Amino acid sequence: PFLRATGNQHQSQPAGISVTQATERGTLYSIDEIRALSRFARKHGLRLHMDGARLANAAAALDAPLCDFTRAAGVDVLSFGGAKNGILFGEAVVFFDKDLARDFPWIRKQGLHLMSKMRFIGAQFEALLRDDLWLRNARHANAMAALLRAQLEKIPGVEICFPTDINMVWCRFPERAIPEIQKRFSFHIEDPAARMARLVTSFDTSKADVMNFASVVKQAVAGK
Repeated sequence: PFLRATGNQHQSQPAGISVTQATERGTLYSIDEIRALSRFARKHGLRLHMDGARLANAAAALDAPLCDFTRAAGVDVLSFGGAKNGILFGEAVVFFDKDLARDFPWIRKQGLHLMSKMRFIGAQFEALLRDDLWLRNARHANAMAALLRAQLEKIPGVEICFPTDINMVWCRFPERAIPEIQKRFSFHIEDPAARMARLVTSFDTSKADVMNFASVVKQAVAGK
């Protein structure tokens, strides 16, 4: 509908496409899909932005260099996430076309993102990017999610909702079991109507953490 409004002064004009890699459902765009989106964007005079809050997890799952599914695939602007991969806070914005970055310092200021003591954010990225720590963190988180999914699949009454491509498991618990599980573990039902829970593992999730959670779920579902 937005493309049909191009040139219509009464409608907001499209300027870009933004995709999240990995997605909010914990799934991935393939490299070919990103290339197809880029071709579509170019055809219609649009730019392609990639929200990479979990980009490290996507790189680990795709087992591909970052360049292959960002710059080489036609992405114009990338946000490289750190807060969901081990650092306290911070996201790095990467412009592959320097002309697009011309006004960014002022946009950052207007958006209240020009932090005092920016060096403390940069120092975290220096540590994260050194010796592939960012990738090792992501691989571990993904592996723990795969283990969690495997354990939950063994429990009758627990339904897995989406593929587990990264460090995120979407599932449904029996309604009566949810309060019992939440007595031991804090998590939210993201979609109350569908009873879907989003379970996310991280760089410091241990195998023992996963097995303990699965044990609690099994007991709660069984009514014990």
